[in-house]
Amino acid sequence: ASGVVTFTSVGDCVVTYTQAGNAKYSAATSVSETIAVGFVPQSIDFTPATSAIVGDSVVLSATSSLGAAYPVTLSLDATSVGCSLENNVVTFLSAGDCVVVATQAGDAITAAASSVLATITASQVDQSVSFAPTTTTTTVGGVVALNGSATSGLGVNYTIDASSTAACTVDKNGNVSATTAGTCVVNATQPGNNKFKSTNSQKSVKVGQNAQSITITSSAPVAPVVGDTYAPAASASSKLAVSVAVSGTCALASGVVTFTSVGDCVVTYTQAGNAKY
Repeated sequence: ASGVVTFTSVGDCVVTYTQAGNAKYSAATSVSETIAVGFVPQSIDFTPATSAIVGDSVVLSATSSLGAAYPVTLSLDATSVGCSLENNVVTFLSAGDCVVVATQAGDAITAAASSVLATITASQVDQSVSFAPTTTTTTVGGVVALNGSATSGLGVNYTIDASSTAACTVDKNGNVSATTAGTCVVNATQPGNNKFKSTNSQKSVKVGQNAQSITITSSAPVAPVVGDTYAPAASASSKLAVSVAVSGTCALASGVVTFTSVGDCVVTYTQAGNAKY
C-alpha cells in the first residue's frame, strides 16, 4: 500500500516489477525478487530471587520482550525438589533446588522464545533450644526440671553428656537426677525436619552431697568413777552408721567405754559420709 510492502505472515514474499511500455517503448521484461519472511523474535525476562526459606510462598513474574500480549508460562522442571507451583506462586515445602521453567510458545508470526530456567534454593530454618529451669543446683537424690524448648515448637530430646562428673540420669521430659555429687551435663537436641535445621544445646546441673547431722542417743553417766563403763550410742540423719572414738581417761572396746583413770574422757562421734551424704 502506498508503495510500501508489509510482511503479513511467515513465508516467501515475491515482489514483481513491470513496465507496460508506451507508444515509444515496448513493455519491459518483468523482474521479480523473493524475500523470505521469518518469525518475529522474542525473549523472556525471568530473574527471580535465587534463595528462599522453607515454608515461604513467592509470586513469580516473567515477561516477554513483546509485551503482555505474549504471556509467559511457568512450570516446574523435572529436577525440582521440595516445591510446588500454582498460579505462578511457588511454595517451598522442603530444602532443595526448585527449578522453574519460563516458556512462550509464540504464534503464527512470532517465534517461540528460548526457555529460561531459574533455580531457587530453599534452605531450612534455623532453630535453637533454650532452658527455663527453676534451679541449676541440687543434691544427690534431688530432681531438676530443665524445661527445655525449641523455637521451632518441635520436641526436645535429652541425653547425658560423657563429660559429666556426676552419675546422673535424665528422662524424656528433661528431669535430671543424680546418685553421686559432681556436675551433670545434659545434651538437649532437636533433630529438625524438612523445614527446620537440627540443633543442640547443653545445660549443666551442679549436684552436691546432702548434709547430715549426728544425734547422741545415749545418756552419759553423771559422775562415773574409775572402773565404771558406758555404752555410747548415736544416730545420723542419713541413717548411716556412726563411728565412736575416745580420748583422755578412758578406753573403748567392743563399743563399751571403760573409765580407766581420773580426768576427762572425750567421746567423739563421726559419720564419714558417702556418695550421697
